Amino acid sequence: MIGGEEGGEDAAVAVSVSAAEAEVGPRLADTFRARFRPARFGRRRCGGGATADCRVCLVRFEAEAVVNRLPCGHIFHRACLETWLDYDHATCPLCRSRLLADSSSPPAAAAALART
Repeated sequence: MIGGEEGGEDAAVAVSVSAAEAEVGPRLADTFRARFRPARFGRRRCGGGATADCRVCLVRFEAEAVVNRLPCGHIFHRACLETWLDYDHATCPLCRSRLLADSSSPPAAAAALART
C-alpha cells in the first residue's frame, strides 16, 4: 500500500506541474496578442524592404499574408510566431531581443529614442 500511495502522489504532482506549465504558455501568447496587432504583408508599414520570407518556417510571404512585426523590426507569420510563444519563448526567434519589456524598464524602442 505504501508503494501505491507514493505512485498516487507522484501522479498528482505530475498533473499539477503540467497544469501549471499549460497555464504559462497561453498567458504569454495572450499578452503578446494584446500588445501587438497583426498586419498584412506587402502593405506600406509591414512589407517595405523587409525580408521576403518567414525565418521560422522559411516560407516566402505571400501578398496580404497575416504577419506580426516585432519591436526589433523582424516579421514573421502570425501563426509561426504564436507557436513560438506557445513554447514560452519571450524573445524574437531571430535576434533573441525581448518581446515584452518588463514594467520596471522602458521598452526598447523608447530607450533607443531617448539615446538620440
